[in-house]
Amino acid sequence: MKLKNYYATAISEAEAEEALIRQALEKIYEIRAIKNERRIQAKHSGNKETIRRGALMKMLQTAAQTLPLWIGKPGEKPPPLCGAIQADNNHIAKVGEMVAALVRGPEGDENWILAEVVAYNAAAAKYEVDDIDEEQKERLNLSRRRIIVLPLYRSVFFNAVTLNCMRS
Repeated sequence: MKLKNYYATAISEAEAEEALIRQALEKIYEIRAIKNERRIQAKHSGNKETIRRGALMKMLQTAAQTLPLWIGKPGEKPPPLCGAIQADNNHIAKVGEMVAALVRGPEGDENWILAEVVAYNAAAAKYEVDDIDEEQKERLNLSRRRIIVLPLYRSVFFNAVTLNCMRS
């Protein structure tokens, strides 16, 4: 009976700790959103920043490693754009989101680039994007078919085996 009480106490404390961690993650996500919003505002105000290629690659690596973490409960399905889960067909990327864009080069060849969404024209179903690695800072207008929205969350999946291993 004493052991059962200890287990019940440990479970309730773990649930309380989980709630606190989720609250902390929400604050982190709010801070990231504010930081990104300020960056976009500075960019629109004419503050064009030039980033060297090495610094850009480091920034991209850090951004990928620090994507917000989606932690599902057992049996809960992850949302779109979480890990390898694609966006819904009617999903519209928001301003500032990173996308993979298929662009045609001057010689007619096609290449994938990493781009940032600047605007979306619903009437024409076209995105206006900036290549983040382009020195000319050329704006591109691309159809939705040439855009793949990149994940917004990393994911952690728990299954029954994982949970049983964690409990023992």
